[in-house]
Amino acid sequence: MDNQIMQGPLSKWTNVVKGWQYRWFVLDRTNGYLSYYISREQMVNETKRGGIKLRGAVLEIDDSDETAFALISDSKQFHLQTQSPEDRDRWVEALQESIQLQSAPPILRKLSCEGNRTSANSSDIQACVAEAEGYYSLLSDQIKSFNTKLTLTSDLQSEYSQQVKDLTKEYSIAFRDCLDTMHPMISLPDPHPPTDRRDSRTATELTNKEESNVKDILARGSNGVMFVPVSNENNTAVTTNDCNSDSDTDYFYDVETFSTEGENTPGHNKSNDESKPVCLHPHDVIMDEELEELDNVSEGVSQHRGVLMHMASQVKVGMDLTRITLPTFILEKRSLLEMYAEFLSYPHLFTSIPEGDTEEKRFIKCVQYFLSTFSAARKGAIAKKPYNPVIGEVFKCYWDMSERRPMTEEESQLVTSGPVPWAGNDSLTFIAEQVSHHPPVSGFYAEYPKKRISVSGHNWTQSKYFGLSLGVHNVGIIRLNLHTFDEEYTCTLPKAYGRSILTIPWIEIGGKCYMECKKTGYLANIEFHCKPFYGGKKHRVTAEITHQTTGRLVMKIDGEWNGVIYADYPNGNRDIFLDTYSLQTARKMIKKIEAMEKYESRYVWRDLTTALRAEDLERATDAKHAVEEAQRAGVRERNERGEVFMTRHFDLIGDEWRYNNPLINRLPSDVMK
Repeated sequence: MDNQIMQGPLSKWTNVVKGWQYRWFVLDRTNGYLSYYISREQMVNETKRGGIKLRGAVLEIDDSDETAFALISDSKQFHLQTQSPEDRDRWVEALQESIQLQSAPPILRKLSCEGNRTSANSSDIQACVAEAEGYYSLLSDQIKSFNTKLTLTSDLQSEYSQQVKDLTKEYSIAFRDCLDTMHPMISLPDPHPPTDRRDSRTATELTNKEESNVKDILARGSNGVMFVPVSNENNTAVTTNDCNSDSDTDYFYDVETFSTEGENTPGHNKSNDESKPVCLHPHDVIMDEELEELDNVSEGVSQHRGVLMHMASQVKVGMDLTRITLPTFILEKRSLLEMYAEFLSYPHLFTSIPEGDTEEKRFIKCVQYFLSTFSAARKGAIAKKPYNPVIGEVFKCYWDMSERRPMTEEESQLVTSGPVPWAGNDSLTFIAEQVSHHPPVSGFYAEYPKKRISVSGHNWTQSKYFGLSLGVHNVGIIRLNLHTFDEEYTCTLPKAYGRSILTIPWIEIGGKCYMECKKTGYLANIEFHCKPFYGGKKHRVTAEITHQTTGRLVMKIDGEWNGVIYADYPNGNRDIFLDTYSLQTARKMIKKIEAMEKYESRYVWRDLTTALRAEDLERATDAKHAVEEAQRAGVRERNERGEVFMTRHFDLIGDEWRYNNPLINRLPSDVMK
């Protein structure tokens, strides 16, 4: 069988009534077309059922189903399913190669179809150039005919006609120059390892020169203009600007370190903000709403579709995005460390957990708080990516639990210990630090001493490209402690997805996670459901709370994690478990940027954030690059000195990152009675 033809059985989704239907698919890699038949026998009889063009198509794989994938092109969508994950990998790889091949120039497509492009010999190139000469001859004839018609136009259009003539002449010259550059390459010997270093250098220089010539010629002939056919009614030619944006495709190694002079070196004590007095004027602390702004839905990313399409063409479906540079316009104006703080945007839900008068009520309150965190952390309707924190980066904030306004020195004394020493006594405090780069791990911690409650955790993200979406797998664990009752609740995080990345991205949560208290025996199995392509609701979440010791079902939970969630009890009762619409977000308190240490998040990214707010993408790219280069320089300096980076606030204990001065170590002396 021709290796340019691939065929086999796939299940195709038809509709809700018929569901999945067995079909026989044939992939023509040369012509870039995927067709299907009702059966293999129908294929023999050439009774084609349908098909889809691969030029400009996009592949999408389902992270929750290892056998499903989708193909979208020309307003058509094929949702397909294989018999095994291995079959899906085989089809996806073949389709992806075909899509990329159809996007390549015609000559490269021809060479690829005839064999490996890198192994093409001079006869292959000569044949392609000869074919191009034929096309050039046809183009020349068409231009002559076209110019003749332009000459017959009215005098009012003569100036415009001359411009079009000049343009067609430039295209013809560019085509001719390109062919003239290709001819000398035919006589080049087949690429073999040179036996002499000088020969190697000469061959490289020659190749680079020829490549440069081709690029210059193509640049002269393109100039972002494309032709629209001449209308027979008015004989007027029209040109349209075609601005194709490009993006950086270099691999991006996130900065590995952030150090300051005299800090974090062997033999140097860890910087501990709690061990030294903090002298902050009340005006140095501000409410976050003065700095925060929500993205408007109308912004979208449609104006940057060309950049995103280019980025998508550089990566393969299922590829890890950790080392890929993403364009600055998709960045959210905050660090990932600050995003973790948003999980406490409903602080009264968190601080009310110890108020439950039974073990079961406290566990239910803990689940309520956990399910509320995802709607709290989402800012704006458009999904954007937060900044990747640099190692050593720190973010601190607090929430005033007495009143939602800044406290003066007269109204409250500052705490004497804890993660945020400039917070008031009645405050929920939060700290996060980027503790590792490979893998990218963030440690975070929060406490409310008045209720003797704290939460600590770490998380690292694995990002993958799925075609029309990006997936983030959260790997880590969270521990919530009620110190009065000696209860610890452990939980994991679900996955997150950025959907519709080529239009208006939106966030989706998916996957299974759990919450458990081993001391009391309560367990909550939670599942966030991704919206099926064949119907169903967005943002659905379900859960079951059980008492493991007795096997008793406490309740079942069902609803939308960013809306209303209901609880169904074994006795048949049903009520509202959580209504996120009724919750009021509390603004966190932060230091002004000018009062921050240089390793704090908003200070590190201040120039990038300012540029993004001004919608100056060029300046934003420069600012992002400056941070990256500064950190790489720090890595090189430490490597030269043989030093190892030391974290400030978190220590690695076993396989978990723990805050190094937790509330439990400061009880009971520092806790208000």
